[in-house]
Amino acid sequence: MFDPGPLKDCNNKLAESFAKTDSFLFRERQPRGKIIYVVDDDRIDRQIAERILGRAGYTVLMGSGGQDFFAAVAVEDIGFLITDLGLPLEPGIDILNALDKKERIGAMVVSGMAEDDNLVKEIISRDIPFLQKPYDEKELLKIVVDYFGEPDNE
Repeated sequence: MFDPGPLKDCNNKLAESFAKTDSFLFRERQPRGKIIYVVDDDRIDRQIAERILGRAGYTVLMGSGGQDFFAAVAVEDIGFLITDLGLPLEPGIDILNALDKKERIGAMVVSGMAEDDNLVKEIISRDIPFLQKPYDEKELLKIVVDYFGEPDNE
């Protein structure tokens, strides 16, 4: 059986699901579109977002780049993407541009670096929420709740 190790303390459905099965692909499916995916090259930033959203009752998956995200989209019912703008291999804006419109995945962008003002203006002009890191927990949750509504706490 898979040992969730450090995931035990996350207190979320994902950790419980991993503990129940040996395979990621066979764990219990979540309701369609209720999974949030966090793309950030900084492990600590991913974990912070996961803890904030997990404590609020959302199911969160994480990866360090666009390839991780698109691989997960193929097998998971992801409904919302949080991506860092300044990823080293594939900038967050490229991930957003690659999203197929019919996927109907909501998105927001975060960044801890001073980015090109024109790029930030483009993101905002596309009605994509943008938060500067370190972001406030309440701001992050407000954007997610505005998109999804309150999580289904079982």
